[in-house]
Amino acid sequence: MQPSFVRAARTTDAATIAQLHWDVLHGPYRRLIPSEVMENLDHEWMVNRWREAIESPPDHYSRVYVAVDKTSSPAAIARTGQSDLQQDGASLGETVVGFAAVTLPEPDSGVPNFQQSAFIEPIIVAEGHRRQGHGSRLLAAAVDHWREGKIRYAYALVLAGDSDTENFLAGSGWAPEGTEYRHTSPAANVVQRRWHTDISMTEE
Repeated sequence: MQPSFVRAARTTDAATIAQLHWDVLHGPYRRLIPSEVMENLDHEWMVNRWREAIESPPDHYSRVYVAVDKTSSPAAIARTGQSDLQQDGASLGETVVGFAAVTLPEPDSGVPNFQQSAFIEPIIVAEGHRRQGHGSRLLAAAVDHWREGKIRYAYALVLAGDSDTENFLAGSGWAPEGTEYRHTSPAANVVQRRWHTDISMTEE
């Protein structure tokens, strides 16, 4: 098996995935999300949410993938600040260093051709493991899964100001579609921008 690879998430990965998500929200994404939203985040709720997504997906196309690194030593894990939780769902010598979730859009989501469309969101790779191909492998796994069925158009929601994800998607052949989602409340305002690609155009 290759030193780094992608596989479908297991129930035992839920705590690892939640920790990765938590770390990114409180790290690189913290400046993009209002403090009022961050203060209301609950770690246990995130663990349960990811466990449910893995155990009980709403349809065949919804799936969670994890990026696995077989080369990470305990010392390397300590240097990157990753928790011991990241070993929970992995085999001996494996470290889960990223994840991605794929879902189908709701009929009222406003996505064109929604019956042939799917979303990938989020795509998260731990700091210290970026620019090592994990994000590209997660994206490729999603595309391979979609191509098994009817999916032709892929979408992603990107937080406004998240230039790293924008650059990653642009380098993978995606483009901004022009649609924005605004999540507003009296205390907060979060903006996500929709990116898209036609995966049939990149099929070999």
